Amino acid sequence: MRLALIISLLCLYFSALGQNARLFFPFPNEGDTTYVYEISNPHLVRYKMFETPQAFYADESITPCYIPNYSYRKGDRLIWMRGPTKFYFDASQPRLKFVKAQMKDPFLGDKSELTIEGETQVFNDISSIGAYNDDNYTAYFKTRATDLHEAVKKILGDLKVQDLRITMDYQNKVERFGINKWVTPFESLNCMTLKITRQLTPKLFEVKINGEWKTITLAQETALLKLYRPQTNSWLQFIDNRMKREAGTIAFNPENDKEYIGGYFVHSEATDRLQSCNFKSGGIYVFPNPSFGDFHVRMYSYPPGEYQLKVYNIIGRELMRKQFTLASEANVPIDLGPMQKGTYIYSIENSDGVKLQTKRLLIMGL
Repeated sequence: MRLALIISLLCLYFSALGQNARLFFPFPNEGDTTYVYEISNPHLVRYKMFETPQAFYADESITPCYIPNYSYRKGDRLIWMRGPTKFYFDASQPRLKFVKAQMKDPFLGDKSELTIEGETQVFNDISSIGAYNDDNYTAYFKTRATDLHEAVKKILGDLKVQDLRITMDYQNKVERFGINKWVTPFESLNCMTLKITRQLTPKLFEVKINGEWKTITLAQETALLKLYRPQTNSWLQFIDNRMKREAGTIAFNPENDKEYIGGYFVHSEATDRLQSCNFKSGGIYVFPNPSFGDFHVRMYSYPPGEYQLKVYNIIGRELMRKQFTLASEANVPIDLGPMQKGTYIYSIENSDGVKLQTKRLLIMGL
C-alpha cells in the first residue's frame, strides 16, 4: 500500500456533532515534532493475543526513510505537515476547524484537495472518542487538470477542463479496542487502540470549464467509475497512553483482519541510520542496506513504468541486472541472494537508459 495514502487518509476519524462533524486527527501539538516510519514488510507484524495486554509486534519493520511530522501556526491557520500531505485548520477560535487538506486522492494517487461538507471541528485528544460510532459524511476531492491521471484525461477528451471534482459518500465505523501493547524497533508502548473502517463511494463527477462547474456525460461518468471504484479500508490506530501522541497504525485486509497490508509507526526522534524521505524532487531508496540479499526499491515522485537495477563490482564491471515495474509508490522486492557477500555499486535506470541514481550496496553473509 502506498505510504502517501496511508499517512493521509488513515489518520482521519469522524464523529457526529448535530449536522456538523468532529474530526479526530493525530496531529502533534504546535512546536512538537515526531517522525513517521513506514512498515514496508507488514506481513511480519505479529499479534500476541495471550500476552497482557494483548500485543502487536512491529519490531522487525524495515523502512526506506523517515517523514517529519509537525504542525505550525501561520496567522489564523494551524498547518499540519506530514510528508507530502498538508492539513489546514482554522485556529481563529478556541476550537480548531478543518479547512482543507492537500493530499493524494485514495483512488489514483493524483495530487488533490480534500474538503468536507459542513462545519467540522478538529481535535487530537482520543479521550473524546466514543466506544462505537458509525457516521456518514459528504466529502469532495478536487484535482487540477494538469495533475489528472492520463487515463482520466483521455476519458474527458478535448474538454477545456480546469479541475475535476468528485463528490463522495464518506462512511467511518470506529470501535475502541482498549489497551494493547505496540512494539516497534525503537520502543514498547501501551496504547489505546481504535479499529477504523472507512468506505469511500464516488457519487458525482463535475468538471470546471471557464470557471463554472458542469456535469459530464453518462458515458464519461461510466468510464470514470471504472477508475474511481468504491473502496473499503480498515486499520488499527495506536495512541500512546503516556505521551498522548500517535504511536502508529496497522492496515489490514477488510475481509481478513489477520492479513496486514501496510502501516507505519511514529517515534519522537529521527534515527541517524536513515534519511528524510524526499517527496519533492524524487527520492530513490534501496533498503535495507546492508542486507543478506533481499532488498526493496522505493521511488517517490517517479512515473510508473519500467526501470532497471544494475549491480557492479567495485571496479565497475557489471555483474547483474534486474528489470522491474514501478506501480505508483509501491515497494518493489529485489532478490540478490545468489550474489556473494561483499560491497557493490548499484544504479537505477529508466526505460531510456538514463541513470537516476548510483550508490553503494552491501550484501552480508550468514
